[in-house]
Amino acid sequence: MAQQAPIPLIDVVRCENRSIMSVPQQLQIAHKLALAVLQYQSTPWLRSEWELGDLGLFLTDDDVTDTTLSTLHLSANFRNQKRIVSSNQSLSDVDMAISTHNASAPSAELKQCSKTNRNKVDLQTHQALLYGVENMTLCSLGIALLQIGHRKSLQELRQEHEPNNLYTARRLAASINPLGLKFQKIIQKCLRCDFGSGTDLESTELQGAVFNDVVCELEDLIGKLTL
Repeated sequence: MAQQAPIPLIDVVRCENRSIMSVPQQLQIAHKLALAVLQYQSTPWLRSEWELGDLGLFLTDDDVTDTTLSTLHLSANFRNQKRIVSSNQSLSDVDMAISTHNASAPSAELKQCSKTNRNKVDLQTHQALLYGVENMTLCSLGIALLQIGHRKSLQELRQEHEPNNLYTARRLAASINPLGLKFQKIIQKCLRCDFGSGTDLESTELQGAVFNDVVCELEDLIGKLTL
């Protein structure tokens, strides 16, 4: 596997030139993505408007198997990074590659950190006011789950008259998903950040709600299909 590049997850989902994924495999990928969002939402590895193209799998003979599913990787571009890290890190060991914050950092670094946090809040406010997106990271998860369910990219699902991908995602979320009603409800909750626990994903309350209503629900779906 070290001799080849990972296949972008969007291409795996679309099943181009490879065997079609089974429904349990679709749900397993969805489950892994939900866990990855909770684990990396506060790190530089996961941008708020992330896409399936930001993740990849190492495939053997173009087949999706339990083994290849365990190779799910997250890619990210770092700017002004003080140390070199691999652009492709396994979701199981990526924590080892993230620099820890130095408590004795000079005031200039602290000011820059504060500015970054303010910019993040400003971006979230802008997205909420302009597009009605309360949490872009969770909205991106909802869009990713939509594409997994339909086995198509959002661009392929978008109709000519639709102004943007978010409009397309909301239209699709209003109809039954190929993976069922429960999967559809999970998508709707993610798009709307409708968990009854606020909109700040860095809060433990919202993280717990997402774990219960997304991760655990997907685990339940997988369990029913693999009995």
